[in-house]
Amino acid sequence: MQNPENQEEHRKKINFIVPKKREVPNGYFNDHWVQIIIKQNPIKQPLAGLTNFGNSCFLNSVLQCLMYCPGLPFFAENIPHIVLERSINKDCFLYHFEKLSREMKSCKTATPSVFFENLTKISAPMKPGYQQDAHEFLFELLNIFDDECQRAWNKNHDYFDTAVHALFGSTLKETRICDSCMNVVSSISRVLDISLPIDKWGKNETPTIEKCLMHFMNPSESVSGFKCEKCNSIGTMSNSYTFENTPYILIITMMRFSATGQKIEMNVDFDFELDISFCSQPSLQTQYELFAVVVHNGHQINFGHFTSAFKIGKVWYSADDTTVTKVSPKSIKLSKPYILFYRRKIVMEPIIVQFGIPENENSQ
Repeated sequence: MQNPENQEEHRKKINFIVPKKREVPNGYFNDHWVQIIIKQNPIKQPLAGLTNFGNSCFLNSVLQCLMYCPGLPFFAENIPHIVLERSINKDCFLYHFEKLSREMKSCKTATPSVFFENLTKISAPMKPGYQQDAHEFLFELLNIFDDECQRAWNKNHDYFDTAVHALFGSTLKETRICDSCMNVVSSISRVLDISLPIDKWGKNETPTIEKCLMHFMNPSESVSGFKCEKCNSIGTMSNSYTFENTPYILIITMMRFSATGQKIEMNVDFDFELDISFCSQPSLQTQYELFAVVVHNGHQINFGHFTSAFKIGKVWYSADDTTVTKVSPKSIKLSKPYILFYRRKIVMEPIIVQFGIPENENSQ
């Protein structure tokens, strides 16, 4: 049994990671917060497999990968007091993610029934019992997690950095140059993942993930139909992107499906380590290591089967619905992943953390 001093320190730590205050200062969930949370309760052995309710493998594969995202399960596991103490009902998906996380640690097969039965709440076009796109489900679920954090800690509904964006979010700077007058216009966008087209390459080519990323960030072709604000001409422009802020968890989706849903069977070469310094601001941390993937087996998005794989320590495991088995790193390389999850190699800085945030008498 913990002594009172240790219990108090633990309470302060939890309140730092999942603050109880209704108003949290913007910027609270920052790199220092990430450095603290990613070290909490690392997973040391595979979690349970997940029941397939009928064409729900897309859902299972995404949930498995999210469970191994450093920091996210621990954050979710400490969310219940927020859900219960505020006007947020138990339809909160972060709350159910926490429940599923606990279930997966205590049994051989877990049942993500809440996510399956409430698919239309996650994404309106999705219906239980039909095969869906794992990437679309992942994107919509992360946005819902983000919205729930917004509602929990920001009663004014102004946008602010959430725990979801602290873990997954990156900032892209787009630079557009008018080909007529060379006028430069820049804009900033916030994203939770990067989707890379792979249909630009020939059938006999094997591009690397770095080459695909470089082509996405610095397209070689100009964009037509662009109206320049300076010279008022309608013509072409050149555009490029750079990372203004790199995410801790970098999600890269290979766009393996055409507009008709046909699978693009392109092999993209990738390493277990990734350096994105070539498309990032010089001061950023840009070294990543692969820790999870979603794989699609089949020839069309509406058919086939989704599985996932994840790394614990130095060992890779595959999760195929209820079945979780060890696999070789070589099998991961040959699997033609659809979605890749990379975690940033953080250069740990000496920090002094005071758990808790300043009291505000007006907070509820």
